[in-house]
Amino acid sequence: MTVQQITKLREKKGITQKQLSKLLKKSSTFVNKLENKKRKLTTELQAQIRKALAGARAPKKTAAKKTTKRTVKKTAKRGKNR
Repeated sequence: MTVQQITKLREKKGITQKQLSKLLKKSSTFVNKLENKKRKLTTELQAQIRKALAGARAPKKTAAKKTTKRTVKKTAKRGKNR
C-alpha cells in the first residue's frame, strides 16, 4: 500500500487526518508528514493503517444545539445569581 493509496482510501471513507491520527494513536502532524512523504512508511505502519481504515467509518455529523431566547435568558439569570 502506497502513501497515495492510503490518502485516497482515507478520503473515500470520509476520514480526516486528525481522525486517522486518533485511530493510530499518533499525532495529526505525524499523519500529515506521512501523507506528504516527509515520514517513511514502514511495513509495520502500513499494517496499522490498513487495520485502522478497515473498520473505520466517518463519524456522523451532529446538529448544532439551537440557541433560543429562553436559553439566553436562563444563561443570563445564572450569571446574576453567582
